[in-house]
Amino acid sequence: MYILLIISLFCSLKNNCVSVPKGSAKSDEFKNVAKQIAMHVAALRPEYVNIEDVPENRIDEEKEIIKKQSENEGKPDEVITKIVEGKISSFYKDYVLNEQTFCNPEFYEGQVGTMIEELSGRLGEKIYIKKFSRLEVGA
Repeated sequence: MYILLIISLFCSLKNNCVSVPKGSAKSDEFKNVAKQIAMHVAALRPEYVNIEDVPENRIDEEKEIIKKQSENEGKPDEVITKIVEGKISSFYKDYVLNEQTFCNPEFYEGQVGTMIEELSGRLGEKIYIKKFSRLEVGA
C-alpha cells in the first residue's frame, strides 16, 4: 500500500486555531477532504479520533456524573442505566472525531468516520486518521 503523508492546515481568523489531520492518499479529492476535516476539527474541537482512544477513567467519570445527576432527580435504577447509556453515546458524538456529524452538510451529510470510509473506497486505498493536533492561540 502506497502511503503519502498529507498535512493540511486551516487557520481560522475567527477562533485563531490550526488543526492538522494526517492520512494517506495522493489525489486532489483527498487533499480537499483533509482540508474539510481540518476545518471540522477547528470548529467542533474533538478530543479523540476513535472511541477506543477515550481513556476508561474519562468514561467512568462521565458515567458517575450522569448517574449522580439522575439519582438527584429521583430516577429509578433501571431508568438510570438507560440514561447513562444514552448520554455516553452523546458524549462520543461530542468528543470523538469519527463519531461526530460532519459540520459542513453542503460538503457531506453524515459522520466524519463514514465520510473517510467512503473516500477510502472511492480511492481504493486504506485511509484513516491516526492522530490530529489542534492548537488554539489566544483562548
